[in-house]
Amino acid sequence: MGAANLHRSLSPLHTEVEALLLAMKCIIGADNQEVAFFTDCSDLVKMVSFPTKWPAFSTYLEEFKTDKKEFTRFSLSLISRTASVKADNSY
Repeated sequence: MGAANLHRSLSPLHTEVEALLLAMKCIIGADNQEVAFFTDCSDLVKMVSFPTKWPAFSTYLEEFKTDKKEFTRFSLSLISRTASVKADNSY
């Protein structure tokens, strides 16, 4: 929902990364230590799992790495598009 206020990005994948970073920052501010994020974007999961294979996103991935250190437990999991009803406001 917060991603709706982000500036126009270069690609849908850029938007996904920016939204994840925004969500992480919001949760850091709420002082949660154990978090689980879910996405229907397989490239986003691949990107954070194998950052060296995504050099065009290195700035985002450095920020991700820094923010991830704020959590004692962190996970990013892939879910199917049909299971992502809450994010798509189709509930």
